[in-house]
Amino acid sequence: MTIVGIVDSIVEWLNANVCPEVLMRLPSEDGKANDKRYEYTMVHPHAFPLYLPTRDKLPPKVRINVPSVVVQLEYGNDDPENREVSITLNFSGWAPGTYQDDWIIPLDYESEEGEIPGFRADYEGWRELWNFVDKTAAAVQSTTYMGQNVEVMQWEGMEFGPFREESNTVLDYYPFWYAYLKFKVRCSLRRLNEEVNQYL
Repeated sequence: MTIVGIVDSIVEWLNANVCPEVLMRLPSEDGKANDKRYEYTMVHPHAFPLYLPTRDKLPPKVRINVPSVVVQLEYGNDDPENREVSITLNFSGWAPGTYQDDWIIPLDYESEEGEIPGFRADYEGWRELWNFVDKTAAAVQSTTYMGQNVEVMQWEGMEFGPFREESNTVLDYYPFWYAYLKFKVRCSLRRLNEEVNQYL
């Protein structure tokens, strides 16, 4: 299988098997995300190959670029029989805090102000993103093939973490959240060797 085919197979697999099972917040475009009356929209993330497109360059029928997961090829190597590729999934999400609809209010609740708590900015948005990472990891660990001839190398394990700078400092892009997940896949190679083929 070609390198492009491997990336496309993983993107297709994520869009069919993981993204439809996840709901995350759609980023606010009008700057009213901190308004206590703001009602956010929940959407399914989308998987993209190699790069995260800007909103003006999204593929047809795709209306969001965050939340998302981007399939990146880190490196690969071929031997006479197999191609092995290290894949990095880059996750993105948006969550500026806790909204009124997020509160679970007991029926007998009485506040001093006499109203239900409104928006509260906080750093709890990482939980939504890491639930996405966790669900993806579980799905990858539960499958053998991510497309025809794209085998997950389960014995190689996985690596995951937040985005960091070279100084190893965790990057803070509040209210956006980012993380990565790495694993390896392999496919069999069937090369046509003309020099050998002439003797067959």
